[in-house]
Amino acid sequence: MEQTISVHGREHSDTIRAIYALSETYMSQKRWEKAEPLQKEIVDLSLKVLGEGHPDTIRYTRQCATVYRNLGKSEDALRMENLLSSMSTKQPGIRQVHSVVK
Repeated sequence: MEQTISVHGREHSDTIRAIYALSETYMSQKRWEKAEPLQKEIVDLSLKVLGEGHPDTIRYTRQCATVYRNLGKSEDALRMENLLSSMSTKQPGIRQVHSVVK
């Protein structure tokens, strides 16, 4: 991960994926306290670099909510879920696109 950061900088999609990989390792080990700051950073970076509608941003935000839930941080989890909800209203889904296209 550190090598990726030194090559690309923090605000690069490869760096975000590297940080996410480390966070996934912590999550698989149920080390939620270690995953939490990484997940928050991942969401912040992906919103800035990839944007709200990007599938990776949506996945990272959903995972962040999961980490918060596992830590018992319901309000933080709800904040992430609300962010997900706002993303879905800004980015039409497949069904919405088909209902508009004739």
